[in-house]
Amino acid sequence: MGLRPRQFRPTALPQGRPPRIGHNHGPALDAVVTWRHVAWRRAHRRIWRPPPTEVARRRAERAGELGLSYRQYTSVLLDRGVRVEALVFTHRALFAGDGGLRPGVAEKLASLTACRLLILSDAAGSLAGQLAGNGRKVSAETGGDATNWLRGVKLPPATAVLIGDGEAERALSDAANLGLYLWRQAYFGADIEQLTPQPA
Repeated sequence: MGLRPRQFRPTALPQGRPPRIGHNHGPALDAVVTWRHVAWRRAHRRIWRPPPTEVARRRAERAGELGLSYRQYTSVLLDRGVRVEALVFTHRALFAGDGGLRPGVAEKLASLTACRLLILSDAAGSLAGQLAGNGRKVSAETGGDATNWLRGVKLPPATAVLIGDGEAERALSDAANLGLYLWRQAYFGADIEQLTPQPA
């Protein structure tokens, strides 16, 4: 028994006519689903295909050392082609309006290992001293410029992740060409004040 060619059932066109000669029976390329959309969807599916187990395990370990999720860490790796080496925190990401640390910040920062931390704040000197050690190299800078610090420690900007709390800080991250910008809620989790209901 020989192989038979694959039989296609003609799909009806929107007007009810059968497809023309040369139609490949693919998806309709209307205004909603363009070829570019189909190509991006395929590329996204291909790039996020699960890597070999050992590679995924190493990525997950490194993401855990940095306090990032696997997807956040891998997105920098795939988008920029470099590993995350440094975390940059803005004043508003770490400190509440009264000047004290936000809930959960000290515990999260203390759990980080084997990374460089930069705190962009005038009030970060004592915090930097407390966090040094356990493979962490902590620096504190006044102002909002991370590029000079990155140049000083010989790291490309794409290897740094900025954790902030505002559109101005997102613009700072984009201008400095940093690897990723994360809102403080995405990195530290929701604040305690946000979880407790406010009296009416």
